[in-house]
Amino acid sequence: LATHYHPHHGSGGVAFPEALRLGHVKKGLLWKKEQSRKVYAAPQLCYEELSFEIAGQHVEVLPVGGHSFDSVLVWIATASVLFAGEDILHARGSHEYLVPHVSKDGSLRDLRSAVARIEAMDPRVLVSSHGCAVIGHDDVRALIRDNRNYLDWVSGRIDGSDDQEPPLIDTPLTDYPGLAGRALHSYAEQFHRGNLQRGFAEKAGTR
Repeated sequence: LATHYHPHHGSGGVAFPEALRLGHVKKGLLWKKEQSRKVYAAPQLCYEELSFEIAGQHVEVLPVGGHSFDSVLVWIATASVLFAGEDILHARGSHEYLVPHVSKDGSLRDLRSAVARIEAMDPRVLVSSHGCAVIGHDDVRALIRDNRNYLDWVSGRIDGSDDQEPPLIDTPLTDYPGLAGRALHSYAEQFHRGNLQRGFAEKAGTR
């Protein structure tokens, strides 16, 4: 069960040839296209909504979009554990700052909604696709709040961008007040620029 179709998430399925591979219906054609890479394993069963029991735990798979148009959350409510895919992002084993990332097929609007939903779930354990598991309500809440604050700031820059010079699409990440002197991860500025581009495209109606 992959959180979205991007190759570095779905390609691991080939390591488990006897497992049933699950994917959201939105993934279907894209997964088949990517399977030409030979290391890619398309889902055998596609779903719109999904819940199941495993090891005495109730698991819900929640399509929310955001980072990618097909992103899902995997929520184990009975254990208060959330697999957030890339809808929540932080630097693995590092104190460097890494922003949440809207990919070329994602949506800034949907990512903000997904983060708000995650915040309402209030998980005790949060597992991000590119980072260590965060354990404990206080630390998880701080991580979610950090992602939300950045997304709110970016959205505010976009919403207030009319007739302003220089173009706010060029706003550097170092302008973000929440950075608070933290060192930037090597991908942070690249992800930030992409978020601005995707957000401005949504505002212009070209996405």
